[in-house]
Amino acid sequence: MRKSLFAIAVILFIFGCSGNQARLAEKNLAEAAATIRSAKLMGVETAASTEIKTAERLYELAEEDLNKEPQNRLRVYLRRKAALRKSALQNAQIARQHAEKAIIKSKQKSNSSGSLEKSLKIKINHLEEKNQRIEKNADRIKAQNTLLRQSTEQLKTKMQTLQTENKLLTRQTAKVKQPVQPTFSKDPGDLYRKGFYLYQTRKYDAARKIFQQYLDTYTDSLSDNAQYWIGECYYMQQKYDSSLAAFEAVLSKFGDSNKLSDTLLKIGLCHHHLANFKKAGENWQLLINRYPKSRAAGFAGKFLTRQKDRQP
Repeated sequence: MRKSLFAIAVILFIFGCSGNQARLAEKNLAEAAATIRSAKLMGVETAASTEIKTAERLYELAEEDLNKEPQNRLRVYLRRKAALRKSALQNAQIARQHAEKAIIKSKQKSNSSGSLEKSLKIKINHLEEKNQRIEKNADRIKAQNTLLRQSTEQLKTKMQTLQTENKLLTRQTAKVKQPVQPTFSKDPGDLYRKGFYLYQTRKYDAARKIFQQYLDTYTDSLSDNAQYWIGECYYMQQKYDSSLAAFEAVLSKFGDSNKLSDTLLKIGLCHHHLANFKKAGENWQLLINRYPKSRAAGFAGKFLTRQKDRQP
């Protein structure tokens, strides 16, 4: 009789414990399911796919253990039932933990992504600043190239003028009208060529003195050229006031000179270097109007266009 009562008590105790475990397992299963759903709604499957899959698998095992019905004798049945519910409880708790880890991992990756985005923004700002510096350097280089082009065109004009002078010297015969110093040279062309040679070798002071000596000595068809090259000597030495006076003397003394178009071009350039931009433009326009087909008029047109482009 006592043994029967003891067995009944054990059975009731096992039933009670098993019922408590079942309720606790069901509660944890519900919490695990809720946590898994929250994780999926947050989109953690991409950031923490392993954790969320583990949580789902453990949840399924816990749910399966909770619902298993072992086929055995009553005591074994009760013990097995209790073990299954305990296993279900543990798996449910672990499933919830893995789901929570999945949420934490997803947040960490999100924060890491934010830091990466901030780093990229900083790099982009640095690149933009670098591009701005490159653009400023490009503007300076462009301005320097413009000055180089102007210098090149001036040199080209001078080279063409020198070529013309050489051709003129080869076919022109100097005719001396009133030699002031007949003992100086029998051929005035020799003195002129000497001055021209000194100019070509950049001995501008010596060349200018020779051309002035030529003007003081001879009056012939090369006199206007000698006066013109005096202006060129001053111009190459950047003595623009003296150069301007010498070129204006070509206009006033030699009205029929073949150097008038080149003289007007150089007068405009002298005014330009002396910051008399209005007078420079007037002389270039006068050159275009009087000698529109001359080579000098072509350069004057370019200088006028640039001058207008610089005006505000």
